[in-house]
Amino acid sequence: MTIDDYIRLDRPHTAVKLVDSMIADQPDAFLYAAKGDSHMGMGPRPTYKELETKKWGIFTYHVNLTREEVDAQYLETEQGRNRLAENYEIAIDSYNTSLQMDANNARAYRGLGDLYFAQEKYRSAGKNYIRYLKLSPEALDRAVVLQNLQHIKTELKKPKETAK
Repeated sequence: MTIDDYIRLDRPHTAVKLVDSMIADQPDAFLYAAKGDSHMGMGPRPTYKELETKKWGIFTYHVNLTREEVDAQYLETEQGRNRLAENYEIAIDSYNTSLQMDANNARAYRGLGDLYFAQEKYRSAGKNYIRYLKLSPEALDRAVVLQNLQHIKTELKKPKETAK
């Protein structure tokens, strides 16, 4: 199985472990972008080591819960919110490392677009999505990216809220 398979199958811990071992053997731009994707997939979830030390209280992973529901459980805790911020930082660093190695790595731009979109940093998300589409005009996920760009356009047209 590939890193992408593990992310898609909601096994981000395994994806992180696999990509880290591959980077240790032979770092390259693709792997650093995949590392960013893996940490985005981790979201607010603790590492295996954190779960083993039981610092996270009692969380039961139920097969009938969606990824969003599991993540929502973690986001209810301060640890979950902190872990999300840490994973986002690792993802940003990984994507930027990827782009330093290969400035035309479309996957890294897509990852940065997704990350900034999740943080509602729409201008940054839009810039990265546009760069992604320019580098990968036939991308299989083009429709999703265009939908996100439409959402960004709508959000940026909204009037700014004035402080009271």
